[in-house]
Amino acid sequence: MKHVSRMRKADLAQIASDMQLGLDSTFTRTELIKRIHDIPHFSRHLRCYNPCDPCTLVPLHAIPVEYYIEWNQNKKRFGADKRSIRRLFDYRQFTLPFALDLEEDEATDMRTCAELVESIKDVRDVVIDPSPELSMASRFLFGIEHLCGGNFGYINGNISQKILSNPNTSEIHFLVLNSIFNVSIQLETECQFVMYMLIDLCYQPLMWTIPSCKNDLLRAILDVLTFFVGVVGDRGHNVIFAIFNDI
Repeated sequence: MKHVSRMRKADLAQIASDMQLGLDSTFTRTELIKRIHDIPHFSRHLRCYNPCDPCTLVPLHAIPVEYYIEWNQNKKRFGADKRSIRRLFDYRQFTLPFALDLEEDEATDMRTCAELVESIKDVRDVVIDPSPELSMASRFLFGIEHLCGGNFGYINGNISQKILSNPNTSEIHFLVLNSIFNVSIQLETECQFVMYMLIDLCYQPLMWTIPSCKNDLLRAILDVLTFFVGVVGDRGHNVIFAIFNDI
Protein backbone atom coordinates (compact mmCIF):
# COMPACT_ATOMS: atom_id res chain seq x y z
CA MET A 1 0.00 0.00 0.00
CA LYS A 2 1.46 3.33 -1.08
CA HIS A 3 1.80 5.98 1.60
CA VAL A 4 -0.10 9.25 1.09
CA SER A 5 3.00 11.39 1.64
CA ARG A 6 4.69 9.74 -1.36
CA MET A 7 1.85 10.28 -3.81
CA ARG A 8 1.71 12.80 -6.62
CA LYS A 9 -0.74 15.66 -6.41
CA ALA A 10 -2.91 14.16 -9.17
CA ASP A 11 -3.24 10.90 -7.23
CA LEU A 12 -4.02 12.77 -4.02
CA ALA A 13 -6.69 14.80 -5.83
CA GLN A 14 -8.29 11.56 -7.07
CA ILE A 15 -8.39 10.13 -3.56
CA ALA A 16 -9.91 13.37 -2.25
CA SER A 17 -12.53 13.14 -5.01
CA ASP A 18 -13.27 9.48 -4.15
CA MET A 19 -13.72 10.52 -0.54
CA GLN A 20 -16.08 13.32 -1.64
CA LEU A 21 -14.12 15.94 0.30
CA GLY A 22 -15.09 18.78 -2.05
CA LEU A 23 -11.50 19.90 -2.66
CA ASP A 24 -10.62 21.62 -5.94
CA SER A 25 -7.40 22.09 -7.94
CA THR A 26 -6.41 25.18 -5.95
CA PHE A 27 -5.35 23.03 -3.00
CA THR A 28 -1.63 22.36 -2.83
CA ARG A 29 -0.15 18.89 -2.46
CA THR A 30 0.63 19.58 1.20
CA GLU A 31 -2.92 20.76 1.87
CA LEU A 32 -4.37 17.68 0.18
CA ILE A 33 -2.22 15.38 2.31
CA LYS A 34 -3.32 17.15 5.49
CA ARG A 35 -7.01 17.10 4.61
CA ILE A 36 -6.91 13.40 3.70
CA HIS A 37 -4.94 12.53 6.86
CA ASP A 38 -7.54 14.34 8.97
CA ILE A 39 -10.29 11.93 7.88
CA PRO A 40 -10.68 8.76 9.98
CA HIS A 41 -10.21 5.49 8.05
CA PHE A 42 -8.81 7.25 4.96
CA SER A 43 -6.45 4.27 4.45
CA ARG A 44 -9.41 2.21 3.22
CA HIS A 45 -9.20 4.18 -0.02
CA LEU A 46 -5.52 3.30 -0.39
CA ARG A 47 -6.11 -0.43 0.04
CA CYS A 48 -9.31 -0.92 -1.94
CA TYR A 49 -10.04 -0.92 -5.66
CA ASN A 50 -13.51 0.63 -5.29
CA PRO A 51 -14.03 4.08 -3.72
CA CYS A 52 -17.52 3.53 -2.30
CA ASP A 53 -20.10 0.98 -1.22
CA PRO A 54 -21.73 -0.69 -4.27
CA CYS A 55 -25.31 -0.16 -3.06
CA THR A 56 -25.42 3.03 -1.01
CA LEU A 57 -22.47 4.75 -2.77
CA VAL A 58 -21.25 5.93 0.64
CA PRO A 59 -17.46 6.51 0.53
CA LEU A 60 -15.55 3.65 2.15
CA HIS A 61 -14.13 5.79 4.96
CA ALA A 62 -17.66 6.77 6.06
CA ILE A 63 -18.94 3.21 6.56
CA PRO A 64 -19.26 2.42 10.31
CA VAL A 65 -16.49 0.15 11.58
CA GLU A 66 -18.95 -2.48 12.83
CA TYR A 67 -20.38 -2.92 9.32
CA TYR A 68 -17.23 -2.52 7.26
CA ILE A 69 -15.74 -5.49 5.41
CA GLU A 70 -12.83 -5.94 3.01
CA TRP A 71 -12.11 -8.98 0.89
CA ASN A 72 -9.75 -10.13 -1.87
CA GLN A 73 -11.03 -11.32 -5.23
CA ASN A 74 -9.15 -11.63 -8.52
CA LYS A 75 -5.99 -10.09 -7.03
CA LYS A 76 -7.93 -6.95 -6.10
CA ARG A 77 -9.12 -5.79 -2.69
CA PHE A 78 -12.68 -4.52 -2.30
CA GLY A 79 -14.48 -2.78 0.55
CA ALA A 80 -18.19 -2.46 1.35
CA ASP A 81 -20.90 -2.29 3.98
CA LYS A 82 -21.79 -5.81 5.16
CA ARG A 83 -25.46 -4.84 5.06
CA SER A 84 -25.23 -4.05 1.34
CA ILE A 85 -23.61 -7.38 0.54
CA ARG A 86 -26.20 -9.15 2.70
CA ARG A 87 -29.00 -7.48 0.74
CA LEU A 88 -27.44 -8.47 -2.60
CA PHE A 89 -27.21 -12.07 -1.38
CA ASP A 90 -30.80 -11.98 -0.14
CA TYR A 91 -31.86 -10.94 -3.65
CA ARG A 92 -29.72 -13.81 -4.96
CA GLN A 93 -27.46 -11.36 -6.71
CA PHE A 94 -24.02 -12.91 -6.29
CA THR A 95 -22.16 -11.18 -9.11
CA LEU A 96 -19.44 -8.82 -7.96
CA PRO A 97 -20.84 -5.28 -8.54
CA PHE A 98 -17.52 -4.24 -10.09
CA ALA A 99 -17.49 -7.14 -12.56
CA LEU A 100 -17.46 -4.81 -15.57
CA ASP A 101 -13.92 -3.75 -14.62
CA LEU A 102 -12.55 -7.32 -14.53
CA GLU A 103 -11.11 -9.49 -17.26
CA GLU A 104 -13.35 -12.02 -19.00
CA ASP A 105 -11.73 -15.04 -17.35
CA GLU A 106 -11.84 -13.65 -13.80
CA ALA A 107 -14.32 -15.04 -11.26
CA THR A 108 -17.19 -12.68 -10.43
CA ASP A 109 -19.21 -14.83 -8.02
CA MET A 110 -18.87 -13.36 -4.51
CA ARG A 111 -19.81 -16.72 -3.00
CA THR A 112 -16.31 -17.96 -3.89
CA CYS A 113 -14.87 -15.64 -1.19
CA ALA A 114 -15.14 -17.55 2.07
CA GLU A 115 -14.14 -14.55 4.21
CA LEU A 116 -16.92 -12.45 2.68
CA VAL A 117 -19.61 -15.11 3.02
CA GLU A 118 -18.62 -15.74 6.64
CA SER A 119 -18.67 -12.04 7.54
CA ILE A 120 -22.31 -11.50 6.50
CA LYS A 121 -23.84 -14.59 8.11
CA ASP A 122 -25.04 -12.70 11.17
CA VAL A 123 -26.38 -9.72 9.21
CA ARG A 124 -30.14 -10.23 8.95
CA ASP A 125 -33.31 -8.28 8.13
CA VAL A 126 -31.43 -5.22 7.04
CA VAL A 127 -33.12 -2.35 5.25
CA ILE A 128 -31.05 0.63 4.20
CA ASP A 129 -33.51 3.23 2.98
CA PRO A 130 -32.54 6.40 1.15
CA SER A 131 -32.99 9.62 3.09
CA PRO A 132 -32.75 13.33 2.30
CA GLU A 133 -29.20 13.25 3.65
CA LEU A 134 -28.08 10.81 0.95
CA SER A 135 -26.75 12.13 -2.33
CA MET A 136 -28.87 12.28 -5.47
CA ALA A 137 -26.72 9.46 -6.84
CA SER A 138 -27.68 7.22 -3.92
CA ARG A 139 -31.37 8.07 -4.26
CA PHE A 140 -31.16 7.35 -7.99
CA LEU A 141 -29.64 3.91 -7.41
CA PHE A 142 -32.21 3.04 -4.74
CA GLY A 143 -35.00 4.36 -6.95
CA ILE A 144 -34.01 2.30 -9.98
CA GLU A 145 -33.63 -0.77 -7.78
CA HIS A 146 -37.20 -0.27 -6.55
CA LEU A 147 -38.52 0.25 -10.10
CA CYS A 148 -36.92 -3.02 -11.21
CA GLY A 149 -39.10 -4.84 -8.71
CA GLY A 150 -36.23 -6.84 -7.23
CA ASN A 151 -34.84 -7.73 -10.67
CA PHE A 152 -31.76 -5.56 -10.12
CA GLY A 153 -28.53 -7.56 -10.03
CA TYR A 154 -25.99 -6.99 -12.77
CA ILE A 155 -27.22 -3.53 -13.79
CA ASN A 156 -26.01 -2.22 -10.42
CA GLY A 157 -22.48 -2.15 -11.84
CA ASN A 158 -23.74 -0.80 -15.16
CA ILE A 159 -25.43 2.16 -13.47
CA SER A 160 -22.49 2.87 -11.19
CA GLN A 161 -19.92 2.80 -13.96
CA LYS A 162 -21.73 4.38 -16.90
CA ILE A 163 -23.99 6.87 -15.11
CA LEU A 164 -23.06 7.63 -11.53
CA SER A 165 -19.29 7.67 -12.11
CA ASN A 166 -19.63 9.50 -15.43
CA PRO A 167 -18.98 13.28 -15.06
CA ASN A 168 -20.33 14.03 -18.55
CA THR A 169 -24.01 14.99 -18.15
CA SER A 170 -24.62 15.21 -21.91
CA GLU A 171 -23.23 11.73 -22.46
CA ILE A 172 -25.45 10.29 -19.72
CA HIS A 173 -28.44 12.05 -21.29
CA PHE A 174 -27.65 10.50 -24.69
CA LEU A 175 -27.01 7.01 -23.26
CA VAL A 176 -30.35 6.91 -21.45
CA LEU A 177 -32.31 8.29 -24.41
CA ASN A 178 -30.66 5.85 -26.78
CA SER A 179 -31.36 2.93 -24.47
CA ILE A 180 -35.03 3.91 -24.04
CA PHE A 181 -35.36 4.12 -27.83
CA ASN A 182 -33.76 0.69 -28.31
CA VAL A 183 -36.06 -0.91 -25.74
CA SER A 184 -39.12 0.74 -27.29
CA ILE A 185 -38.26 -0.89 -30.63
CA GLN A 186 -38.09 -4.30 -28.93
CA LEU A 187 -41.49 -3.66 -27.36
CA GLU A 188 -43.17 -2.98 -30.70
CA THR A 189 -43.80 -6.69 -31.31
CA GLU A 190 -44.30 -7.58 -27.63
CA CYS A 191 -46.70 -4.95 -26.30
CA GLN A 192 -47.52 -1.81 -28.24
CA PHE A 193 -49.33 -0.21 -25.31
CA VAL A 194 -46.19 -0.35 -23.15
CA MET A 195 -44.13 0.84 -26.12
CA TYR A 196 -46.31 3.93 -26.64
CA MET A 197 -46.30 4.67 -22.90
CA LEU A 198 -42.50 4.41 -22.82
CA ILE A 199 -42.19 6.84 -25.72
CA ASP A 200 -44.86 9.28 -24.51
CA LEU A 201 -44.01 9.25 -20.80
CA CYS A 202 -40.23 8.79 -20.87
CA TYR A 203 -38.52 9.29 -24.22
CA GLN A 204 -40.24 12.49 -25.33
CA PRO A 205 -40.11 14.30 -21.95
CA LEU A 206 -36.42 13.46 -21.54
CA MET A 207 -35.63 14.39 -25.14
CA TRP A 208 -36.84 17.94 -24.43
CA THR A 209 -35.16 18.11 -21.04
CA ILE A 210 -32.18 20.46 -20.81
CA PRO A 211 -30.60 19.67 -17.42
CA SER A 212 -28.51 22.36 -15.78
CA CYS A 213 -26.46 19.76 -13.91
CA LYS A 214 -26.06 16.01 -13.46
CA ASN A 215 -28.27 15.85 -10.36
CA ASP A 216 -31.13 17.52 -12.23
CA LEU A 217 -30.80 14.96 -15.02
CA LEU A 218 -30.78 12.01 -12.59
CA ARG A 219 -33.86 13.43 -10.87
CA ALA A 220 -35.66 13.89 -14.21
CA ILE A 221 -34.84 10.35 -15.33
CA LEU A 222 -36.03 8.88 -12.04
CA ASP A 223 -39.24 10.94 -12.13
CA VAL A 224 -40.32 9.90 -15.65
CA LEU A 225 -39.48 6.23 -15.08
CA THR A 226 -41.38 6.22 -11.78
CA PHE A 227 -44.44 7.71 -13.50
CA PHE A 228 -44.10 5.16 -16.32
CA VAL A 229 -44.12 2.19 -13.92
CA GLY A 230 -47.06 3.76 -12.08
CA VAL A 231 -49.04 3.73 -15.34
CA VAL A 232 -48.09 0.33 -16.82
CA GLY A 233 -47.77 -1.53 -13.51
CA ASP A 234 -45.67 -4.65 -13.02
CA ARG A 235 -44.96 -4.85 -16.74
CA GLY A 236 -42.72 -1.86 -16.28
CA HIS A 237 -40.23 -3.63 -14.01
CA ASN A 238 -38.62 -5.65 -16.79
CA VAL A 239 -38.65 -2.60 -19.06
CA ILE A 240 -36.65 -0.56 -16.53
CA PHE A 241 -34.20 -3.43 -16.15
CA ALA A 242 -33.84 -3.68 -19.93
CA ILE A 243 -33.16 0.05 -20.26
CA PHE A 244 -30.23 0.01 -17.86
CA ASN A 245 -28.99 -3.34 -19.07
CA ASP A 246 -28.83 -1.88 -22.60
CA ILE A 247 -26.78 1.20 -21.62
